Amino acid sequence: MNQLRKAAVILGGGRGTRLREIAAPFTKTILPVAGLPIIGYAAQLAAPFVEKIIVVGHPSTGSDVVEAVASSVQNGHLAVQLAVQTRPLGMADAIRVGFAALKGDWAAVVVAGDNIILDPQNISNTLLNLTTTNPLEKKIRLTWTYKNFPAAEARRFSVYRPLTGSKGELIEKPAVPPTTMCWCGPVGFASTQEALKRLGRLLPSARGELEASDLINSYLREGTGRHFKIVGEFFDVGTPAALAEAEAVISQVMSR
Repeated sequence: MNQLRKAAVILGGGRGTRLREIAAPFTKTILPVAGLPIIGYAAQLAAPFVEKIIVVGHPSTGSDVVEAVASSVQNGHLAVQLAVQTRPLGMADAIRVGFAALKGDWAAVVVAGDNIILDPQNISNTLLNLTTTNPLEKKIRLTWTYKNFPAAEARRFSVYRPLTGSKGELIEKPAVPPTTMCWCGPVGFASTQEALKRLGRLLPSARGELEASDLINSYLREGTGRHFKIVGEFFDVGTPAALAEAEAVISQVMSR
């Protein structure tokens, strides 16, 4: 078992352009769903497994986002800290900002603040399975979660393609998805310091951003990654329709 301290990095700096009608820019993650801010679900999911939460936020509303996280977990023993991403340079850069704020080396899970996942197994699978299962195998350095989508929907995601042996890679928004396995959930890193070194070697993509899929691929292509299927409900609440669906389903679950 990984002996490093465990932390969660929650990415809460998205612009929320598809929700502009009901949320000011940069604040979609604090919109309420069934009485809890969207980002609060990520915080509650991670809180039992970590001793610190880093919230990566935008300079204009970071304090509001970190307050939403702190009020959602209500755990006096859990440190919640804001790390500001001053420029929108991509998800991998947001991860870099979060890991740098941790200071020192941690085992960390990264969770998107605009996704809602209800089952805590999705955190335990990623964070607690950073282990070596066999002395003859490569050590697991990264764990990631996926959901199966039909090909027409899979084209919106990073889709997994197996390579030789235990190796693989994520293909960003492929026109013809090689599988239905779409990365869309938490990602666990065995060492934040190791990840920061890999982040330092990344180059911007064609759209000028540092892509999280490129960071993940640096592990998958060497065979040190492991994947887990998302357990239970998953909501990407990026549109008003998706927000309404999440509200309806979660309210029904909570009423049982």
